Amino acid sequence: MKTNFVEEFDFIATPKNTRWIRDAMSYRFNILEGTVRSGKDFCAIPAFIERIKVSKNNLFMICGVSAERAYSIVGSIILAYCSPFAKKVGYAGADAILFQYKGRDIYILIKGGSKAGADEQIRGLTLGGLYFTEINLLHPDFISQAIKRLGASIDPFVFGTLNPREPEHWFYKEYLFLWAKE
Repeated sequence: MKTNFVEEFDFIATPKNTRWIRDAMSYRFNILEGTVRSGKDFCAIPAFIERIKVSKNNLFMICGVSAERAYSIVGSIILAYCSPFAKKVGYAGADAILFQYKGRDIYILIKGGSKAGADEQIRGLTLGGLYFTEINLLHPDFISQAIKRLGASIDPFVFGTLNPREPEHWFYKEYLFLWAKE
């Protein structure tokens, strides 16, 4: 399993970022870390969508501190990127994006995961890929449960963005540094 991680992300049009997008097509974990308003999501979202296009799965999820935040940061950009082939819909009692591509109906659920117990809302799902915006602000149980939802998928993948935190932050120790070793 390979991990694609770039620290101190700058602007989208750099050669480093172009390589990251290309490499995201084959890496399992794709994480961008950088300062606030550095364009991390503008780089990661197109890579996430392009990865969805080649996936054999049809259900994916974007996650943020809240569903509203996930939609405002990620969902709205997905709709713009996939226009006119995408629209906001409901799916299994939650907000989602329906993306129609080459005869497939692809659903991208929109969920919030910062609170204890948020993991309960995603139990039982089988997901093909995840997009975590501000992943280090999400509850550890939600992150773990979301990743477990990838278990039955063919070639699952994870995208995430975060703003730098202190080196001893739980997210680095419990997730990122472990993913980087795989």
